[in-house]
Amino acid sequence: MGLTFPLLSDFNREVLPLYGALEAEVMGLKNIARRSVFVVDKQGMVRYRRLADSPAQLPENEEILKALEGLVEGGH
Repeated sequence: MGLTFPLLSDFNREVLPLYGALEAEVMGLKNIARRSVFVVDKQGMVRYRRLADSPAQLPENEEILKALEGLVEGGH
């Protein structure tokens, strides 16, 4: 996709609990990630956070793009 920033995949579930994104059980599955999106600036501050209530809920792409644009415009 030509992204110029890193993405995180937390296969070992080390970061999920730190962001409140680890669910003990959902639909019979244990210790799984909630469908989540976080935008973190260069200083490590979370500038956007979205945790879905259901695995079927997809994030709003427009909201994410707006948060990313704010990083560029705000110089974060």
